[in-house]
Amino acid sequence: MAKSGLLFILSAPSGAGKSTLAKSIVKTDRRFVLSVSYTTRPPRPYEVSGKDYYFVSKDKFEKLRAAGVFIETAHVHGAYYGTPKGPINRALSTGQYILLAIDVVGAKNIAKAYPKNTVGIFLLPPNAKVWLGRLKQRKEHNWKTRVRNAKHEMRAINFFNYKIVNDNLKDATADFFALARAEELKRQQPALLGLN
Repeated sequence: MAKSGLLFILSAPSGAGKSTLAKSIVKTDRRFVLSVSYTTRPPRPYEVSGKDYYFVSKDKFEKLRAAGVFIETAHVHGAYYGTPKGPINRALSTGQYILLAIDVVGAKNIAKAYPKNTVGIFLLPPNAKVWLGRLKQRKEHNWKTRVRNAKHEMRAINFFNYKIVNDNLKDATADFFALARAEELKRQQPALLGLN
């Protein structure tokens, strides 16, 4: 493990499977700690507050933002999202690997805040038909907005270090760990030579 931790960002259009992949990663390897964001959107039936997100009112969100709790915030798909900085700073200082499943705007803000520790991964659905099916299956009340926003999110694909196609969860998880290992090796080489 690296001396200082690494921040792995999974970003994708809504419905590409970033939350599902993130859960698979932390279940497979305990070195990875999932960062839990705050949001003002209502929970989906299967989501648990404190595990998937911290679900808060807009008023509570604004108080947390004013108190400096967040590294970054974004207004996406009609709701506010914020990434708390405390857990990330603790994880990085102890050499842990932290995993964030966030939107493109949040990914750019995190990379700006932690440029040396961030690895950006853009997750793609296998094709448009599968992706639209996933979105409709989730019964999002604003799925048309999410489809429209996806076009803008896709334009940011070249900002990310890596791309993974999420056609099969097992394969996507394996691809993630291959990328994570590549990043470990990249960072070990200067340390072994005493150059960092």
